[in-house]
Amino acid sequence: ENLTSGIPGQHQVENAAVALAAIACLADRWPIDETSIRQGLATAYCPARLELFPGEPQLLLDVSHNLPSVEALARHLETEISAERRILLFSCSQDKDSEGMLACLLPQFDDVIFTRFTGNPRAADPGTLHDQAASWLEENPATDFQRRHPRLSTCQHPVDGWERALELAGPDDVICIAGSFFLAAEIRPMLRERISAPLNQST
Repeated sequence: ENLTSGIPGQHQVENAAVALAAIACLADRWPIDETSIRQGLATAYCPARLELFPGEPQLLLDVSHNLPSVEALARHLETEISAERRILLFSCSQDKDSEGMLACLLPQFDDVIFTRFTGNPRAADPGTLHDQAASWLEENPATDFQRRHPRLSTCQHPVDGWERALELAGPDDVICIAGSFFLAAEIRPMLRERISAPLNQST
């Protein structure tokens, strides 16, 4: 009882419960004392798993890359992230259920920027992702999305997508980077470099 997970997200609570069950099953052979269990859960850390960099704007980096993980991201945005506007920088692999992921994510954002990661040839084409999103929005009117009306754009390089997100974001907004481990790996160093830099406001 009264345990704390160092990794955010309700789904991580479920993962922690699985870990506790495994510890209990192995207790006769490899016992772990309660203090160590509590400390281990509380200090657990995984980069780019709903990793929030506070500031103006907030920056949320997540490696969600399939439908269950983007559903977890959407729940986290609804319950844990307070922001005036939400901006998504998105890329995924060609073999992923991009249409399913976009159907889950589009209602959560005001601006969606599609890009491609450069470190792996499996990256989906940003134009294809844009067309899938536009088609879905035509069939699902944005007026149903809790006052959010997603605007779509593309950037062929993740650096350009990141800069575009910064231009769009105000101090009370959140920029979310999601869709792929590959995208997270490319963006995270840039994010860490820019976290203390002043917001690049467009005129």
